[in-house]
Amino acid sequence: MSKEIQEYKNLEELLDRIKTVNLIERIFSWSSIKKLSYDAYDEFKSIDKITELAVKDAISRLEMDKAKLNEQITQLHNKDKENIKAIAEHNSIKQKEQQDYQKNITEINTLRNQMDQDRQKIQRDREEEIANNLKKMKETWKTHETDVEDYLKKICKKQGINYFDKEKVPIKGKPDNTIEIADQYIIFDAKSPASDDLRNFPQYIKTQAETLKKYIKEENVKKDIYLVVPDNTIDCIKEHTYNLADYDVYVITKSSLEPIILSLRKIEDYEFADKLSPEDRDAISRIIGKFAHTTKRRMQVDSFFFDEYLNILTNCNSLPDEIKEQAVKCEMSDKLNPPLEKRVKQISEKELREDFVNKKQVAKAKKIQTDVNLLIEEK
Repeated sequence: MSKEIQEYKNLEELLDRIKTVNLIERIFSWSSIKKLSYDAYDEFKSIDKITELAVKDAISRLEMDKAKLNEQITQLHNKDKENIKAIAEHNSIKQKEQQDYQKNITEINTLRNQMDQDRQKIQRDREEEIANNLKKMKETWKTHETDVEDYLKKICKKQGINYFDKEKVPIKGKPDNTIEIADQYIIFDAKSPASDDLRNFPQYIKTQAETLKKYIKEENVKKDIYLVVPDNTIDCIKEHTYNLADYDVYVITKSSLEPIILSLRKIEDYEFADKLSPEDRDAISRIIGKFAHTTKRRMQVDSFFFDEYLNILTNCNSLPDEIKEQAVKCEMSDKLNPPLEKRVKQISEKELREDFVNKKQVAKAKKIQTDVNLLIEEK
């Protein structure tokens, strides 16, 4: 029994010892934990302080950034207000310009319509005027020959001048209108366009002027012939005088008939020969006589040289064949071009004298003798 009790007591002691050990372990563990907790707390406080400083610094920077952003936002708001104001002004100006543009377009369209209407009216009036003028012109041209004939008869009757129509005129070819002044027949031939196209009318007048030569061959026909054209065609004719070889043609209008006939009428009142002095008659006779002698002498000299040239050409046949063939080739390759004569250009006496003097100097330089009787006195 005692052994068992002893063992029991030992067991209780062992349990007490275990409890003590456990208690000590527990006390030690709590102290460590507490110390660790205090250390951790201190470290946390240190970290919290650092964190608080970092947070304050970050907040300070953020506040500065916010201030800058707010300033930029304010500037952007101000800029936006200015842009909105500028856009409003621009839209207002644009709207006004658009209104002005539409107004101008409307006015231009109205003006253009009015101009088109005016142009069409002017065109219609112009076409009507042209048509009326053309109608009057054609009527004038159609009756031109009759009007000229009636007007000439009226003038001749008033001035006591003999008038001959084509049926009674004593001239071959039967000109339309002929009057007699100073024992000469003066022809007035009426001409008018065949159509309203006047471009060919000047050439027609020129051709008609050249065909009047048939009248000049008749006796007592004056060398001045008059072509009477309508007044409204004279502007298209540039040449009003045609100086032909044997006669002159003058292009006149109906309105100029009376002053021309009155001027011609003076010839009948003026006896030319009786008005000349004896000295004037002698001078005229000398000039005519000298001119006749010079003309005949020139014809005589030309005839003499013609025979001489013909003899020289005949003698050329006796040349050797080789030389004669070469001469024929030279003859065929040569060409003489005398000065071209034009009807409207007068041969200048001054140019003839200068040309003769130049040829005389060339002959003198080549020691060629010239006939002193043919020299013209230099001025």
